Amino acid sequence: MERFMTRSAAQVFLIRENKSKTEILFGMRSGDKIDLANVSWDVAGGHCNEGESFTATAKRVLEKEFCVSFDPKDIKFTTIIHVGKNNVVRKQYICAHFFVDKWTGTPKIGEPTKMGKLEWFDIENLPENLNFDRHDAVKNFVSKKSYSETGFYYA
Repeated sequence: MERFMTRSAAQVFLIRENKSKTEILFGMRSGDKIDLANVSWDVAGGHCNEGESFTATAKRVLEKEFCVSFDPKDIKFTTIIHVGKNNVVRKQYICAHFFVDKWTGTPKIGEPTKMGKLEWFDIENLPENLNFDRHDAVKNFVSKKSYSETGFYYA
């Protein structure tokens, strides 16, 4: 039997209420390792390190990428999305998605070589070019769906 590795990652959606609308902070991925023809909006996220929980990963990547922190009791688990290997995602992933509405600090770009700008979007009017499964994660958040799959091909 051939072995394969499923990677795990945490994605963190910063949300706020603005004039009775819910908004999500996205950053425009950029940099020399990004395919500029496929530049996309994304949230703070990253791979789990060995021995690191999803919550610890979420805290680490949010601090690194958007320069804000949160108390772990304030993080809200939303959904797990199993992402299949395909022509966009080269490895299979288990992605845990979290929403945070309480944080300390002012969001700003923490990794300018990877992120070009930050912008708040209305949860009901998301940008077209979201990275990977982020659109599904928002739909799952709104509908309170805790699990979904994407990128798999069924016979």
